[in-house]
Amino acid sequence: MSSLQKLYRTHLFYPKQNYLQRRLEVLFKTITLFLCFISTCISLRGFQASAEENQTQEKYKIDELIELAIEKNPSVPSALSNIDIAKGELKAAKAFPNPEVEFSLDRGKSREDNSSKAEFGIAVIQPIEWPLKRLYRRKAAEEKVKITEFEKEAVRIELISTTKQLYYATLLAKKDVEIAKQNLDTSKTLLSIIERRVGLGESRELDFIKARVETLKFERELIRAETNLSAVKAILNRFLGNSLEKDFDVDGELTPPSTMSRLEQIAEKVADFNPQLKAQTVEVKRAGFSILEQKHLIVPDIFLRASMIEK
Repeated sequence: MSSLQKLYRTHLFYPKQNYLQRRLEVLFKTITLFLCFISTCISLRGFQASAEENQTQEKYKIDELIELAIEKNPSVPSALSNIDIAKGELKAAKAFPNPEVEFSLDRGKSREDNSSKAEFGIAVIQPIEWPLKRLYRRKAAEEKVKITEFEKEAVRIELISTTKQLYYATLLAKKDVEIAKQNLDTSKTLLSIIERRVGLGESRELDFIKARVETLKFERELIRAETNLSAVKAILNRFLGNSLEKDFDVDGELTPPSTMSRLEQIAEKVADFNPQLKAQTVEVKRAGFSILEQKHLIVPDIFLRASMIEK
């Protein structure tokens, strides 16, 4: 090789090759840094979105939901107003009749000189009830107050019962969604395995079609379970006066009861503690006092009258 060729390769070819290699290395490093930057931004964005979701999605326990139901449901204020009305009727039943005042204005003729003069009259009338009639009216009003208090307790128990039913229905719907997701993941795994076996010629195309159909079925089951969960949560939120967040969740696990009571024991507890049965028992007593009051209405009341006439 001549010295001219060596000089050409040394000073012209190799510097250009090194220059291009350095440019490619710089470009590769720039692209790598850019991709790392984008990946970091995406990761931070996902972490921020996950943190925001965890902050906004609050989980409620059964005690918190019961407290919200008693606080937000309009049935409780209605029951309390019925108690106030019954207490007002009791005060009216205990009160004595108010006296009545009468005024009269007329012209009278004198027997002595046949002259007519104006006459003014005033009278005070006080009704006096028979003691038994007033007694039975008061007792009927007292029983009415007891009835409204039992009805308020019945409303509270009904709210607690309905809240528990919706709470456990939500837990059951969540469990249904969880099982549907697990079934779908398992079906997708099997579908992927069968697809590879079909590609290798180890399985038939018909097996892949069957696995695909099963996967589609599990996808529909997941959609159904998620729709059912959304519907149950919407019913619970509406029952609580829409006081929960849009994307709320419930906290708890479905566990079997610790003890199982017999039907006779449940009936005995209901008979002893059910406020609706107690309200019906008191209603019978109230009706009895009202009947006795009506029986004493056949006896006329006494009226005391004091009057004065001025000519």
